Amino acid sequence: MDENFLILGDSVDHLMTLDMKWPGRPRGVVDTIYSACRNYVGGPVCLAAASAIQNRVHEKSTVIISTGFVLPPFFPLGETDGPPGAVSIAYAIHHGIGARIVFLTEKEVVNALKETCSAAGLSVYNPGDFDAIPGAIIVQDFPSEMSLADQEGKRILDELKPSAVITVEKMGRNEMNVYHTARGNDIGRYTAKVDLLVEEAQKKGILTIGIGDLGNEIGLGAVANVVKKAIGPLGEKCHCGCGGGIVTKVGTEIPIMATMSNWGGYGVAACLAALLGKAEILHSSQVEKRMIEASVKAGTRDGATVGPTLSSDGISLEGNQAAVEILHEIIRIKTTKTKPYRT
Repeated sequence: MDENFLILGDSVDHLMTLDMKWPGRPRGVVDTIYSACRNYVGGPVCLAAASAIQNRVHEKSTVIISTGFVLPPFFPLGETDGPPGAVSIAYAIHHGIGARIVFLTEKEVVNALKETCSAAGLSVYNPGDFDAIPGAIIVQDFPSEMSLADQEGKRILDELKPSAVITVEKMGRNEMNVYHTARGNDIGRYTAKVDLLVEEAQKKGILTIGIGDLGNEIGLGAVANVVKKAIGPLGEKCHCGCGGGIVTKVGTEIPIMATMSNWGGYGVAACLAALLGKAEILHSSQVEKRMIEASVKAGTRDGATVGPTLSSDGISLEGNQAAVEILHEIIRIKTTKTKPYRT
């Protein structure tokens, strides 16, 4: 790959992995797990994901994107980290490539995802119209019961034959087949078992990308041994009594560790925008504002404040907008053809 793109990829990854976790979290966790993901992929992770999308997704493709975290009574309709990042990737693929998008999530999160799409200017259609509309986007719920999820995952893959499956802040089961919160509690009864679909997709050679910010998210199972050591005691032993830690065993072809999962999604979108030479397919800071506002209005809550605040994982709306603005600047500067003036 062109050296300028590799430099751009490094810059994007650096921004997406800034240590901005709230006080009380172990320092250096993001860097440690990110480094393992980078070694696994063999270079900048957001760029690797974007390059794979560019090479393996085309206009007539279908892409499955999944997000959603439900935990009553704290997050009965999901959290703000997930939907904006997932929609950001869909926005870039829709405007940059034209592929169809299928969102899979918990039934409680369906409305929030639809509203976030609408806020980004993406039309969501009824499933019955999916095949007839080029570049159509639909949002569907996915089973939380294991056997049903296994059957539904296989059916979806057989029928849609997707070119890629991408997850953003989506929980995956650990070695004991239990799904955990960051605090080590069992969340399985609320979680759509999309990880079963991801594993089936891998068997079929379909591109899989998993984005997370701790280690219990689909994708980071690819570097599970590093994650277990990095995140402390919960890496080895949870609080639910299953005998395992919170770290997922479910990896992906390209695992991405970010400060916040949304930011990992933005990083992939930014790199795809640069590779395609279409900076406009990375959403703007104005769209970022509209997406977070719409998500919160639909009932999602911040994972750090546990409230309906205009923020994600404790990072303010303005902070998220600034990250998007800087990504646009990285694209502009790293892809410009103008040579700087030298005195």
